Amino acid sequence: MLLAVLGVLAILLLAYLHGALTIRERVPVHWYGPPLPDQSRPLGPFLSGVDRMARQNKLIERVLYEHRFQRALGLMWFTPDREMLVHAWEGEVRVPTKPVHVTGLRVLSRLADGSYVQTTNNFLAGMKGFVKRRIRLGGNLVQLLFLHRDELGRTDVPVVPFEAPSGKEVWDTFMEEGLERSVARGGARWIDEERTLCQSTFREVLSQDRAFLAWLCRRFVGLTS
Repeated sequence: MLLAVLGVLAILLLAYLHGALTIRERVPVHWYGPPLPDQSRPLGPFLSGVDRMARQNKLIERVLYEHRFQRALGLMWFTPDREMLVHAWEGEVRVPTKPVHVTGLRVLSRLADGSYVQTTNNFLAGMKGFVKRRIRLGGNLVQLLFLHRDELGRTDVPVVPFEAPSGKEVWDTFMEEGLERSVARGGARWIDEERTLCQSTFREVLSQDRAFLAWLCRRFVGLTS
């Protein structure tokens, strides 16, 4: 009984922290600047590990980027068939002013109906009706690629290979389309006239917290990966 109570309290604390951080987060439409020369920046331990696994799994078109607003680096690759974009990042972000070390890993595919399938190793804000997401907290690249292929095998909609010349252009398009949809349905608002930054609305944060709690409960009882 005590463990159950502690589990519920831990879930509520995580949901509170998730909501408190999300409502303060300013999301840029375009994360990265121009490509950096290879080996021009030292990689942190997380990115180094993903980079090593990417080579082992024969991912292609590796490009290094620097975040335009935070002290963070991003790496992107495609699978040889270009049906998947792999995006990893590591660095420091300020939430709202205190530096926090962050890492992340996503595998992204686009379907013929214009929607996306995404597999990620952390819980990030969703884009309802636009992205079907699979989560594996703390998962490594091999685990995420396996889960992502499994998810693609479950859909009846064909995967469309990415045609953009770079991973950054794929990511920029994904963010542009997703944030435009979020703003249109009232889940986010632009905070500058140029529409380069947006922020979740309070209603969206509540919705994300409900989804976060539901996912954690399913994870706790073993109903999801």
